[in-house]
Amino acid sequence: MDCESPIEAIGVRSMLEAQGIACVVTGDQQSYFASWTPAATIQPRVMVAPGDLERARAFLAGKAEHETTGAPLEGALCPVHEAQAIATCARCGTFLCVTCRTMGSPPVCDACIEAEAMPAREPAKSPKTFFAVLALLVLLTLLLRGLFS
Repeated sequence: MDCESPIEAIGVRSMLEAQGIACVVTGDQQSYFASWTPAATIQPRVMVAPGDLERARAFLAGKAEHETTGAPLEGALCPVHEAQAIATCARCGTFLCVTCRTMGSPPVCDACIEAEAMPAREPAKSPKTFFAVLALLVLLTLLLRGLFS
């Protein structure tokens, strides 16, 4: 499964591992360097064994159709308010309680909302631009040196 961010990939991995489905996240470290190399962005990907693929797809499809019933999840506590959880975040699987302000359809935790709200970084200037500016400064220095010598 391709993910939009390392945070999403970690959330998917956590949910799958909680279901006993072994998985590996690839490309999560490379996506941090996307601002340095705007032409080559590597998206994080969660990979499972072929024997677990159908089960993982079915589980993730079930999470996408998450409904909040309001019934307590037995033994689960909201990590923010330390209260009885009644739902899970549809993106990362964090437990949510009645006090959480992000209950919706599907419910999403504050961390996932903040991750989406973060402004995209501007791509770093290419080395060509740096060297062009450097060459221009050298030429100007040589011209000024010639005028005042």
